[in-house]
Amino acid sequence: MKDDKSKKSLGQIVYGIPIEEIEGLSYINFNVDPKIMIKTNVRVHNKYVESRTKRELSVHETRFLLLVMSALQNQELTPFEAGCYAVKISKKAISEIITDNHAKVLDTLGKLIDSIYVFEKLDDEDRFHAFFISAVYYHKRDYVCLVINPLLNSLVINTKENYTRIKLQHTYKLRRQHSTKLYLMLKRFADTLYRIDNLEDLKEKLGCRDK
Repeated sequence: MKDDKSKKSLGQIVYGIPIEEIEGLSYINFNVDPKIMIKTNVRVHNKYVESRTKRELSVHETRFLLLVMSALQNQELTPFEAGCYAVKISKKAISEIITDNHAKVLDTLGKLIDSIYVFEKLDDEDRFHAFFISAVYYHKRDYVCLVINPLLNSLVINTKENYTRIKLQHTYKLRRQHSTKLYLMLKRFADTLYRIDNLEDLKEKLGCRDK
């Protein structure tokens, strides 16, 4: 009974959850606006802040972001270069939760740093900042680093210290990657308003007739 309760609580993922709680699960973020990944429900430095994505993130990118959020809550930021701070992500966690394919890890890192930005809404202006400015994969260390844009240092540190309820909105969990891919296809199809009479029509509309 206890296990069922803990699994149910994973339906709403709060920034800073222990890594072991998401091990083996696949999380996809579907907001009212699917491009908003995290959002503060408080004013930080007298402004509202959202972290958005340029597109819908892949399974690997979403899992990577969950590890980043957990690390932000549970570890000290690492001083990097020229006033920057970095988030360390363990290679073991990446291997167990995301992928153990080296090329795929590098590809995911490259896409992730190019996909997430921070939107700040102030009274007289709107600002957009890249969230990460670089990623470093160390060949002889047991972690990788994602380097935070130094313009966001005070925001990230302030949020880390004072506001722990930054969350991934409306997160769904799917246990198998095939289920995740099917869910993604069905979600994209849902708004087309096509009429489907049989399974073959559905396969054709989803572009997977031969699968």
